[in-house]
Amino acid sequence: MVFFYDLLSSFFKEVPQAEFILKLKDEKVFLDLNFKSADLLKDYFSSLDINNNLLSSLKELKEDYNRLFIGPNKLLAPPWESVYRSSERLVFQSAALEVREYYLKMNLVHPEILVSPDDHISLELEFMSFLCNKALEFLEKDNLKEAEKYLEIEKSFLEEHLLKWIFDFTKDIEENARTLLYKGIAKFLREFIDFHIQNLSLKEVENV
Repeated sequence: MVFFYDLLSSFFKEVPQAEFILKLKDEKVFLDLNFKSADLLKDYFSSLDINNNLLSSLKELKEDYNRLFIGPNKLLAPPWESVYRSSERLVFQSAALEVREYYLKMNLVHPEILVSPDDHISLELEFMSFLCNKALEFLEKDNLKEAEKYLEIEKSFLEEHLLKWIFDFTKDIEENARTLLYKGIAKFLREFIDFHIQNLSLKEVENV
C-alpha cells in the first residue's frame, strides 16, 4: 500500500521525468498487477524505446500534465478536492481546511502551506501512504491497538475526503488525457482505491 500510494502521488506532484519513467520501465512495476488498468500501463511502457521515442513521449507527457492539471487554459482535471466539492468549483475551500486538520493531528505540515492548497491529490495520496506506513510500523511491533488507530484514520480520511471526489477526478483524466500513461494511471488510481477499501472493510489488521 505504501509503495503504490507514494508512486501514484508522484504522477500528480510534477511532470514525470526521464529517470523516473525509465526506472518504472526497467523495474517492470506494473507487469504483475492484477488490475484492468495494468494493460494500458503495460502497453505504454512496452512501447517506450530509449533510443527511439523516449524524448517525444516525455514531451507528450508534459503537454498532457499541463493540460490536465496546470493550465494555462481551463483545467481538464483540477487536482484539488475543493474544486469537486464546492458549487463554485474553487480552490482553498472548506475541504482544504478539513484536510489540513487531518495533517495537523499527525503533526504534518506541507512545505508550501501558504501558497498551495492542502487538498491537492498528491498530498492526499502522500497522507494515505503515511497512515499505511504507521499502521505497518506498529503491526511489526505487535502493537495492534496503535495499528488499529491508524487503520481507523485511513478509513475516516477515505470516507470523508478521497472517496468524495476521486472517482470524478479520475473520470475527468480518463476522458481528457491524450497519453496512455495518464489514462492508465487514472484507471489504476481508481482500482487501487477500490482495492484498499475492500481490505479496510475486512477490519483486520493483517490486511493493511
